[in-house]
Amino acid sequence: LVERQREGDTVRVVVENNASTNADVEITDIVTAEPASVNGANVVEMDGEWFVKWTATVESGGEAVLEYDLDEAADCDIQVDGVESAKLTVNA
Repeated sequence: LVERQREGDTVRVVVENNASTNADVEITDIVTAEPASVNGANVVEMDGEWFVKWTATVESGGEAVLEYDLDEAADCDIQVDGVESAKLTVNA
C-alpha cells in the first residue's frame, strides 16, 4: 500500500508492506512546485516539474515514510516501481 497524506504544506508518502517478504520500492512523486526538507530523497527539476525520487526497503509487515514540504496548491503524481501491479494499491 502506498498512500500520500497532505496536511497543509506537509506531504507524507507512506509505504506499507503487507507481503511475507521484504519489498524494495522506488517511489517518484512528480510535483509542480519545488519541494523542501526532502529527508534524503533525490530531487531533480525538469521542465517546471520536480521529481522527488526515493528508494526504500520495507520489511515484511513494516512501513517506511518519506516526508517533505510542498506548497499546498502544488499538484502531485506518484509512480511506484518494484512492486507487481497486482499486489500494489496506491491512494494518492
